[in-house]
Formats: sequence, structure tokens, C-alpha cells
Amino acid sequence: MSEEVLPAGIFINSIREIIVKLRSANLDQQLVHGAVSSCLTVLSSTKHSVFSALGTQTTTELSAWEDPRPTVFEAWLLAMSELTNIFFEVGCHDNQHLKQLGSETLALCIQILMSKRVEKEKVVPGQMECLSLDGPQTLAMVDFFERSIQVFGYTIFSETATLLHDQMQLEVLPSGTNDPSLIGGGIITASIYRAASGAVPPWAIEYVPSILKSLFHACGERDPFLAILFTGAEISLKEGHSYGVISGSKLGGYYYDTLKPKAKEEYIKKAQEICACDDNTKWRKLKALVKAVCGEYLLSSESINNYYV
Repeated sequence: MSEEVLPAGIFINSIREIIVKLRSANLDQQLVHGAVSSCLTVLSSTKHSVFSALGTQTTTELSAWEDPRPTVFEAWLLAMSELTNIFFEVGCHDNQHLKQLGSETLALCIQILMSKRVEKEKVVPGQMECLSLDGPQTLAMVDFFERSIQVFGYTIFSETATLLHDQMQLEVLPSGTNDPSLIGGGIITASIYRAASGAVPPWAIEYVPSILKSLFHACGERDPFLAILFTGAEISLKEGHSYGVISGSKLGGYYYDTLKPKAKEEYIKKAQEICACDDNTKWRKLKALVKAVCGEYLLSSESINNYYV
């Protein structure tokens, strides 16, 4: 890169560096709060430009050398993670302005995941391509996913539903419920299923256990957690409606769209068994179960119990 050309996202990176220095400085909390509130205001003022750029699509997936979007995406996510962390540390993570921007960023991540075609999904000629997720931007996305759910908790589920429900034109859930927290949690979980189905590089799937653990703690109890797991496997678009590369099918991807009743029953049974465990191995077992649905290996107890990659 020429010395006369600034890298994409440098302005956002400069805001993140300010936040990092504030976190390490031994300053009065009131001063820190005032400074990070200013950083939040600055990031909010750039949101529309950043989101507009990241939502731009091309006829082919561009390489990292051609496309500035992955660098901007990474810069934005890193800055938002640092901002969320410092607000949490000074005891102001319930700031409504922060929560709104955090929810909008999570919705953006979901939108990008829903714009990535997964294995066996039909290729539509001339379909536009979203930015590449094969790079550090995905690591930043995983970190933001986990941290935002940890900090904002259960409330981020209903925020997600509010931001995405109307855009997606969702079918009524089999249970008939219209609980926004369940719908939002289901959308988030479906995006995780989609990631495991091939929307992200294979190495990124290894972070699924930590995200599932964050979802569990956000739910607070086993039953609400199981409810969003099962909702994520069922939630789908109305026939004739599209969102990203999905058209009238389940958000989780091809494997969830074609899951047979017997396999679905086995999935529900095993998820309940795994969540009843009290040890930390259940998060890796759940990851194995998710990958099993994606066709990587049989839904057998032995394969689930022995899978500790």
C-alpha cells in the first residue's frame, strides 16, 4: 500500500485506540464515563456510513486486496467490543444508547451471515455477493457476538426481533407464539446454525461453544435456552419472501430445512440430555450436535460424547 493511502477503517481504529488507552489509564470513573460517552457519540455518527458500506453487494466475492469492506467490518466490531467492555467496567452497560448501537451491530452481523450461501443451497444466477468472511473480521465478529450477549443479556433478544422481524417476513412459529424474546433468540441461534453450515470458515466454528455458553447464561435457565435452540432450528421465511440469499426457507440453512422428523426428534432429545449435564463439556457436545445436523456425522450418542476437537 502506498504511504499516501490510508487503510480502510483507520478512523474507527483511532476511536478504538482511545478506548483502549482509557481502559488502561488510572482515571476517575466519572472522567472515563464522559470520555467513552463521547466515543459512543462519534461511533453513532458514523454508523450509517459504515453500515451502508458493509451492506453493499457485488456480483462476485472480491479478494481482500480488492475489497475494503472486511477491514472496515473488523475495525467496527473491534471498536464496539472495546466500547461495550469499558461501559461494563464502569458499571454503565445498561446505557440505552450503547444497547441500541450494540443491538444494531449484532443485527448487522446476522444480516451478513444470512447473506452467505451455505452448502447445498441453490445458486441463483447473478445473485449478489456479500463481503468475505474468510479473515480476521470473522474472529472480531465471533468476539462481538459473545461479548454483546454476555453484557446485554436476555434483553438483546427482543431488540434483535424488533430490528429484524419485519425485514425478514417470518412464518408464524409452530408453537404459535409471538414472544419477541423467543423470536429474537431464535434468529440469533439460527445465524449460529447457518455459520456452522458453512457461512464462515471451518476454523471459526470452534468458537461456537463459547457463544452457546453466553446464550445459556443470558437465558438464565435451561428451559428458555432450549426454547431458543429449538426455535432457531424452526424459524423460517414466509413463502415467496427473501432475505439475504434465503428464499422462503429456514434461516439456519439447507440442513435444517431438510431435517426429517425422526432426526428432529433425536436432535431435541439429545439437546435436552446435553443441557441437563452440569459440567463444561456440554458446550462442546452441543457444538458437536449442531455440526451433526449439518451432515458432518451421524446423530449418535457415541459420536457426540467422543467429539472433543
